[in-house]
Amino acid sequence: MQIVMAEMGLKNYTGRGLRTKKVFDGVGNLENRQKYIRYRLAFLRALFCNLGMKTVELYRGMSSEWDWKTEDLLQNRYWSSWTILRS
Repeated sequence: MQIVMAEMGLKNYTGRGLRTKKVFDGVGNLENRQKYIRYRLAFLRALFCNLGMKTVELYRGMSSEWDWKTEDLLQNRYWSSWTILRS
C-alpha cells in the first residue's frame, strides 16, 4: 500500500522494491489498491464533514522511523501518532 500511495503522490517511499511482480495480480491489483485508498480518504473527509470539522488541526504529533526487526519479517516498521483537537 505504501508503494501505491507513493505512486499516487500521497507520500514518499524509501523502502524495498517489490519482491515479485505478481503482488499486483488478482484482487490485489494496482487499480483495486488505488480505489481502496481513494475510498478510505473519501470516507475520512465525509466523517470530518459530518462532525462539522472543515479542517483538522494537529496540535501534537510525532513520527518515528526506526528499525523494528523481527526474526520472521526482518523489515522496517513505521509508527506515527497524531492527535487532533476537536473544537
